[in-house]
Amino acid sequence: MTETYSYKAKLMEIVTNKITLLSIFIFFIGTFASYNGLSTFKVNIYAFSDNPILGNLMYITFIILINERVLESYNSSVRKPLRLHYVTEIDKTQKLIDQERELLPAKDMVLTKNQKIIFDYIKILESKLVKQQERLGEFKLETRIKLVYLSLIIGGFASAMGCLNVFSPFLDGTLFIGSSENLVLNYQRAIFDGFAAVLSAWLIAGGSEGWNSVTSWAESAVNPKKL
Repeated sequence: MTETYSYKAKLMEIVTNKITLLSIFIFFIGTFASYNGLSTFKVNIYAFSDNPILGNLMYITFIILINERVLESYNSSVRKPLRLHYVTEIDKTQKLIDQERELLPAKDMVLTKNQKIIFDYIKILESKLVKQQERLGEFKLETRIKLVYLSLIIGGFASAMGCLNVFSPFLDGTLFIGSSENLVLNYQRAIFDGFAAVLSAWLIAGGSEGWNSVTSWAESAVNPKKL
């Protein structure tokens, strides 16, 4: 248990550092793309709703769902086969333990020499089973981490290309709609877009479970039910 905890602690420390570096990388990619005019992709959010804010929320939902399908494909084609292999190994070991236990008498009875050998063999198998289960748990944890990495990369590059910006309904080339006297300088907008790229990446990585409640709330706020 101590070794497992130590492994997880070290792994989470490495993951935290990598995610931090990845977020910084996404920020610079988004800033660079915006400053050099590479974020030219335009989305017609009115295809999703007549309300620009609601349309943007629905579009983000659309991107999140696409990302989840990509993650499912990656998980099923790359990670799942090895996970099933680990599960099969665990099942075989467990069945072998059960078969060997059937050869032993009741707990209170004295074991013969051959039965003691079987008993020791079962202990070896149980130790092997624990290690196999720990390996499966570590593999599942590593899979979840890889999926987070992939989500951040997809979200970051989608935002850097201009496919996704969480603040797009509020921007029209000026700082905010209705404040044309406060024009945004190129580097200011680039930094803002870099920050938006990081937020967009994390938003996509969060998945649709929590985001659906946000879109439902926004839809009810924009289109309140009449009494």
